[in-house]
Amino acid sequence: MANFMDYSLDPTWNRFSVDQLLRMRRALQTQPAIANGNGRTIQIPQTLLVRSNDQVAFYDSDFLFASGARIDVQGAFSTSGSTLTASDAAQGWGGVQYMANSTGTITGGQITKVKTYGGSAVSITSASPTLRNVEISDSPCCGTNGVYVTGSASNPTIQGAIIRNMSGAGVTLGNYARGRLVRNIIQNNGGDGVLAGYGTTPFLSPDAPINGLVGNDILTNAGNGVYASGSPTYVAYGWYYYTSSGYAHADGYNDIRGNGLAGNRAVLGAAIAGGGSANRRNGFYDNAGNEAEATGAGSRAYVSCNYWGP
Repeated sequence: MANFMDYSLDPTWNRFSVDQLLRMRRALQTQPAIANGNGRTIQIPQTLLVRSNDQVAFYDSDFLFASGARIDVQGAFSTSGSTLTASDAAQGWGGVQYMANSTGTITGGQITKVKTYGGSAVSITSASPTLRNVEISDSPCCGTNGVYVTGSASNPTIQGAIIRNMSGAGVTLGNYARGRLVRNIIQNNGGDGVLAGYGTTPFLSPDAPINGLVGNDILTNAGNGVYASGSPTYVAYGWYYYTSSGYAHADGYNDIRGNGLAGNRAVLGAAIAGGGSANRRNGFYDNAGNEAEATGAGSRAYVSCNYWGP
């Protein structure tokens, strides 16, 4: 009888799939499941569910998702310096969905090639994650938005992001959601740059002076630069140290330029506050339609253009 067992060290003995990491962490109830591929490519063949007690973090790797696969977050999910994309660009993948009461931070890296029919690369429902310095781009088709925020309990911060070449809108808010947009580039999307739906209160502001006092650039989108619909929807361009309720201060160094329809459009009783005095420092120019327009009873769009970029 011969022994054919190979007792040499297996070079993959300490490498596990993300699902395997989660199962071990749940069993041991220890630290967050961390997927750090050290620059390697990691395949995700099916939807990853981050349960309410889970903490998952992706670092410094490329994560390739199968068609239809997504990340559903009920607990905590963060990623830093990683690319989340489709294993097959033509088929796309399902993106990241932050569900009610979930948390997380997306920092740096890219989220690309998401394909959802009217969905979003990052969807936020009654949650307030932070998106910082991430690029969200290149949806193959189907009206896919960059970021979608819904629910009165939502108040995410989107800061320093590049949201471009999506087939839908750049950032969409609905159903009384709030959200602070700071120093983002929202460009070349197939819909509006920012779409504020019923009862929402997005707040567009520059970064702090130490970071250059630069606001949001909402540029060359196919639709409106900023579109607000329905009372009491209120879009405010505001100064960096005001909270999202600082409606009276419509400063901001924001640049709304070259969009395919209006620069700012308010309908059905919505309001946009983008200036009105000599020192409001926003730029609204070169849009294909009016720089500001309001349609319907109670709709208001106040803008003052006296800023032409840094």
